[in-house]
Amino acid sequence: MLTGILVALPMVLHEMGHFFVALIFGKRIRFTFAVGNFFEIPVPRATWKMPEGLTKNQQRLVSQAGFAAELLAMPFLPWIYSAVALAHFLLYPWYAGMENDFTGMGQVRQE
Repeated sequence: MLTGILVALPMVLHEMGHFFVALIFGKRIRFTFAVGNFFEIPVPRATWKMPEGLTKNQQRLVSQAGFAAELLAMPFLPWIYSAVALAHFLLYPWYAGMENDFTGMGQVRQE
Protein backbone atom coordinates (compact mmCIF):
# COMPACT_ATOMS: atom_id res chain seq x y z
CA MET A 1 0.00 0.00 0.00
CA LEU A 2 2.74 2.45 0.99
CA THR A 3 4.66 1.63 -2.19
CA GLY A 4 1.59 2.43 -4.30
CA ILE A 5 1.24 5.79 -2.56
CA LEU A 6 4.92 6.58 -3.09
CA VAL A 7 4.62 5.68 -6.78
CA ALA A 8 1.59 7.97 -7.29
CA LEU A 9 2.84 10.80 -5.08
CA PRO A 10 5.27 12.38 -7.60
CA MET A 11 2.47 12.95 -10.08
CA VAL A 12 0.16 14.38 -7.41
CA LEU A 13 2.85 16.76 -6.12
CA HIS A 14 3.66 17.71 -9.72
CA GLU A 15 0.10 18.85 -10.46
CA MET A 16 -0.22 20.51 -7.05
CA GLY A 17 2.88 22.56 -7.87
CA HIS A 18 1.21 23.95 -11.01
CA PHE A 19 -2.05 24.55 -9.19
CA PHE A 20 -0.63 26.40 -6.18
CA VAL A 21 1.72 28.64 -8.16
CA ALA A 22 -1.20 29.61 -10.42
CA LEU A 23 -3.19 30.39 -7.25
CA ILE A 24 -0.39 32.66 -6.02
CA PHE A 25 -0.91 34.66 -9.23
CA GLY A 26 -4.69 34.72 -8.64
CA LYS A 27 -5.54 32.12 -11.29
CA ARG A 28 -7.09 28.66 -11.21
CA ILE A 29 -6.12 25.66 -13.27
CA ARG A 30 -8.66 23.04 -14.27
CA PHE A 31 -7.30 19.59 -14.89
CA THR A 32 -8.58 17.05 -17.38
CA PHE A 33 -7.67 13.41 -17.70
CA ALA A 34 -5.70 12.35 -20.75
CA VAL A 35 -3.65 9.39 -21.88
CA GLY A 36 -0.21 9.78 -23.36
CA ASN A 37 1.79 7.01 -25.01
CA PHE A 38 5.28 5.91 -24.14
CA PHE A 39 5.87 3.93 -27.32
CA GLU A 40 2.93 1.47 -27.08
CA ILE A 41 2.35 1.84 -23.32
CA PRO A 42 -0.59 4.08 -22.31
CA VAL A 43 0.35 6.61 -19.63
CA PRO A 44 -2.45 8.28 -17.63
CA ARG A 45 -1.90 11.97 -17.04
CA ALA A 46 -3.55 15.20 -16.02
CA THR A 47 -3.52 18.05 -18.53
CA TRP A 48 -4.37 21.72 -18.12
CA LYS A 49 -4.34 24.96 -20.06
CA MET A 50 -2.37 28.03 -19.06
CA PRO A 51 -4.71 30.60 -17.48
CA GLU A 52 -5.14 33.85 -19.37
CA GLY A 53 -3.70 37.08 -18.05
CA LEU A 54 -0.30 35.85 -16.88
CA THR A 55 2.94 37.45 -17.96
CA LYS A 56 5.52 35.30 -19.78
CA ASN A 57 7.56 35.01 -16.58
CA GLN A 58 4.51 33.95 -14.58
CA GLN A 59 3.69 31.37 -17.26
CA ARG A 60 7.22 29.97 -17.00
CA LEU A 61 6.91 29.74 -13.22
CA VAL A 62 3.57 27.94 -13.44
CA SER A 63 5.07 25.53 -15.99
CA GLN A 64 8.21 24.88 -13.94
CA ALA A 65 6.36 24.50 -10.64
CA GLY A 66 5.27 20.92 -11.38
CA PHE A 67 8.70 19.39 -11.65
CA ALA A 68 10.09 21.81 -9.04
CA ALA A 69 7.61 20.56 -6.42
CA GLU A 70 8.22 16.96 -7.40
CA LEU A 71 12.02 17.20 -7.31
CA LEU A 72 12.22 19.35 -4.17
CA ALA A 73 10.40 16.64 -2.22
CA MET A 74 12.99 13.99 -3.13
CA PRO A 75 15.33 14.45 -0.12
CA PHE A 76 12.46 14.05 2.32
CA LEU A 77 10.88 10.85 1.01
CA PRO A 78 12.01 7.22 0.58
CA TRP A 79 14.14 6.15 -2.38
CA ILE A 80 11.19 4.69 -4.31
CA TYR A 81 9.64 8.16 -4.52
CA SER A 82 12.92 9.56 -5.83
CA ALA A 83 13.22 6.79 -8.41
CA VAL A 84 9.69 7.39 -9.72
CA ALA A 85 10.11 11.19 -9.71
CA LEU A 86 13.39 10.95 -11.61
CA ALA A 87 11.88 8.49 -14.12
CA HIS A 88 8.90 10.82 -14.54
CA PHE A 89 11.21 13.77 -15.26
CA LEU A 90 13.39 11.83 -17.72
CA LEU A 91 10.58 10.07 -19.60
CA TYR A 92 8.10 12.96 -19.63
CA PRO A 93 9.09 14.42 -23.04
CA TRP A 94 8.59 10.99 -24.65
CA TYR A 95 4.94 10.53 -23.64
CA ALA A 96 3.57 14.02 -22.97
CA GLY A 97 3.29 15.15 -26.58
CA MET A 98 2.77 18.82 -27.38
CA GLU A 99 0.75 19.50 -24.23
CA ASN A 100 3.68 19.41 -21.85
CA ASP A 101 5.32 21.62 -19.25
CA PHE A 102 8.43 22.24 -21.34
CA THR A 103 6.31 23.75 -24.12
CA GLY A 104 4.75 26.06 -21.55
CA MET A 105 8.15 27.41 -20.60
CA GLY A 106 8.69 28.91 -24.03
CA GLN A 107 5.27 29.30 -25.62
CA VAL A 108 1.89 30.53 -24.51
CA ARG A 109 -0.77 27.85 -23.86
CA GLN A 110 -3.98 29.54 -22.89
CA GLU A 111 -7.54 28.58 -22.04
